[in-house]
Amino acid sequence: MAYDPNKSQINEDTLATFLQGELEAELTSLPGLGPASKQLLLHEGIHTTFQLVGKYCSFVGENKAMTPQDRMFYWFKSIGISSHRNTIINAISEKISIMLPEIDTYVKS
Repeated sequence: MAYDPNKSQINEDTLATFLQGELEAELTSLPGLGPASKQLLLHEGIHTTFQLVGKYCSFVGENKAMTPQDRMFYWFKSIGISSHRNTIINAISEKISIMLPEIDTYVKS
């Protein structure tokens, strides 16, 4: 089992609002990321959405056999985030595609 955008529980309006807005530092500003997941991320040294986006970007190009989304999914799983993994990853992935459109080209090469 890996990342599956079809299992994302984010509704279109919430995703659109998130994608159109500025990226906020607060972890719980990410759709699907609640207090329990925030605590697990804090334990891993991730204190802001900017750091979490950096973690996602660190998976780009690292392993051509797996997408960054899959790598993030398994990292979330390894640190104990089980709730809304697909939703969080979907939101991050979509936001990154807007903020850094050239990253999609790098991922697909």
